[in-house]
Amino acid sequence: MSKLKKSCIFVCSKKSGCGACGSKKLIKNLKFELKDQDLKKQYKVVECSCLGLCKQGIATLTYPENRLITKLGKNDAGKLLKKIQKTPSKKVKTPPVIKRFLKIVGEA
Repeated sequence: MSKLKKSCIFVCSKKSGCGACGSKKLIKNLKFELKDQDLKKQYKVVECSCLGLCKQGIATLTYPENRLITKLGKNDAGKLLKKIQKTPSKKVKTPPVIKRFLKIVGEA
C-alpha cells in the first residue's frame, strides 16, 4: 500500500530548461488552481530537477500513475489539470530524480 495519500505532480524547475520557460510560475498557478478547484486533497505539487525533456516546454510527471505531460507553458495550470484528470497520457518509466524523491519519502 502506498504511503503517499495524494497523487504527486512533479514539475521540472531546472533553471536552464523548464525554469527558463516559466516553471516556477506554472507551479504557483497550479497550486492556486488546485485550491480553487478544491483538489488539494487529491494532488500534491512537487518541484523537481530535470526530467530530461526541457526541449519540449515545461515537463511534468504524475506519480504513481507515471503519466508524462510536456509542452506546457507558465500559464497552462488549468490545461495541465484537465489533462491529468481526463486524458490518459503517455506512461513512462519513473525517472531517477523521482526515484530519489520516493526513496526519501519511503515509497521505493
